[in-house]
Amino acid sequence: MDRGTITCAACRQKVLPKPGQKLDAVVCQHCGHPHMYIRLKYRGSRLYIRADKHDRPHTYASAAEELITISRQISDRLFDPKERESGAVKRRQFENMLDAWMERKEKEEEADKIAPSTLGNYRTYHRLYWSLSEHLVGRDVRDIGLEQLQDFYDSVPGSVHYRKNIMDGLHAVFGWLLKKAEIGKMPEWPEIEQPMGSARIALTIEEQAAELARIPEEHRDIIEFAMEAGLRPAESCALMKMDINPARRAVLFRRTYSEGKLRRRTKNQRREYWLVVSDRAWELIERNMRPGDPERPFVFTNPATGRGYKYKFIYRVWKQYSATGADLSEATRHSFITQLVEDGTPKDQTMYVSRHVDERSIRPYYHPTDDRTRDVLNRRGSRKVISIGEHKKS
Repeated sequence: MDRGTITCAACRQKVLPKPGQKLDAVVCQHCGHPHMYIRLKYRGSRLYIRADKHDRPHTYASAAEELITISRQISDRLFDPKERESGAVKRRQFENMLDAWMERKEKEEEADKIAPSTLGNYRTYHRLYWSLSEHLVGRDVRDIGLEQLQDFYDSVPGSVHYRKNIMDGLHAVFGWLLKKAEIGKMPEWPEIEQPMGSARIALTIEEQAAELARIPEEHRDIIEFAMEAGLRPAESCALMKMDINPARRAVLFRRTYSEGKLRRRTKNQRREYWLVVSDRAWELIERNMRPGDPERPFVFTNPATGRGYKYKFIYRVWKQYSATGADLSEATRHSFITQLVEDGTPKDQTMYVSRHVDERSIRPYYHPTDDRTRDVLNRRGSRKVISIGEHKKS
């Protein structure tokens, strides 16, 4: 037999009237809250009915009256849960709130507040996981807690890193709901397995030169420029002639690509400033600028297409011809920052030329090279190394 209980909307405890108490005077005996909701088990599912047919929050009296009606309808096999869904309840169902959140993210992407790649990830998570979850869909967002989130997390396939990304995105959804006061507090979150960071490497200047010699000459300049300027590969592809200051031999790095879309900001960028580049980097700019060709707005163009490079293309070129095991980001920006650190460049100058506003941002890019690490270990303490045999003689 299906059963239901009347529960406090605030503390979620079962509410029981005192003997002889009038139903319209009943409040929660635990916290004194006047609003209630009906919690009902029906055909293996749990239903929550929070409002009457006029979309007003239930009192104990209205909830008791409705529960009697529901019990009678169940007995007569006339009960339809959908008839109890108010407009507000439907609006707060997870899938409807999720659609509203996605619309917000799409507007943010149009306003260039989030990257197209970020929106693309959210769309994938929404289409394949969030909107299809039996643990989330159909529930009032206020009733989703640790149990439902844990069941959802356990059902998600893929690598540790991918599953964490899906849960991080879902956490952003609930953070938005909290900010909009659709939920009273963040639900308790499952313990998420943390992915193990992959080993990263950096190249020395000599190793970079050796690898550049392996790259086809027609595609070499853009990769070498990224190495010289410490750029992310997509930033090199997005560099435009209007961002070059010949008088200062300086560059304004303010564009990148995300999901193939040109974007007017780079990763974690908070401000724009002109940055001088090395002599070699300037030589590469001058060789590729072609200032009299308005049809080519980018500094570096792919000779095969006559248009600006696609960053995925230069990733493929690097992967095909390089032999170090370093990916293109490691061979360019990661190696650039590592070289600055190992040369003893002051932190503030390293932050400036690498366009970081926090020295902690440098750490993920610094990967000590083998030779420098070995040299540090051999020089530790700046003391003479005495063999064990000599020590025993003394």
